[in-house]
Amino acid sequence: MITDYWSFATFLLQFAPPYSGDEAQRESLGKLGIRDKGAWPGTDLPPETVALMKEVAVATEKEIRDEAARLTDSFRIFGTPEFMKGRFMVRAAAAQGGIYGNSVQEALYVIYALDAQKTPLDGKTGRYKLTFTPKTLPPVDAFWSLTMYDRPKQFLVDNPIDRYLINSPMLAASRRATKARSSCTCSAKAQERSWNQTGSPPRDR
Repeated sequence: MITDYWSFATFLLQFAPPYSGDEAQRESLGKLGIRDKGAWPGTDLPPETVALMKEVAVATEKEIRDEAARLTDSFRIFGTPEFMKGRFMVRAAAAQGGIYGNSVQEALYVIYALDAQKTPLDGKTGRYKLTFTPKTLPPVDAFWSLTMYDRPKQFLVDNPIDRYLINSPMLAASRRATKARSSCTCSAKAQERSWNQTGSPPRDR
């Protein structure tokens, strides 16, 4: 897709009219042959420019992914056009890391990608636990949930028990069943009986 980035961008412009304040950027894109309902590259674009733009697309895609990988929450990456005005890299990283995210007034997304030792989480080899006591449950008025994704692919982690999240309604049901307000420990590991399996259990070689 990266090699065809500008062709896709040209096609998608018809569905994304510019917000107020983005007109200058759209005009610059037009000078590079990226126009609403047009075809890219056009015959008026020199071959060396086409080649350079393809190289830039690859480098910029990496820059955006790196920026998205540094995100730890969604506090300042979603909002109104006025709030996001001019923040093009943040907007790109937000779309890369979590398209259709809500503004902080509606929801806050907290991202855990590293363990306590600052090592990237690895569901194939690691065993992780997150414990909430009755006093440290997320302070929300609506609901909270924990969801696990395969970060490189950005898909939900496939697992044999088809469990992809745990949320506050599930915890409330558990409390009603036990008639207690005990602590809650969420674990993620590649073993059976985990609240959220990270994939197939490891096998002996």
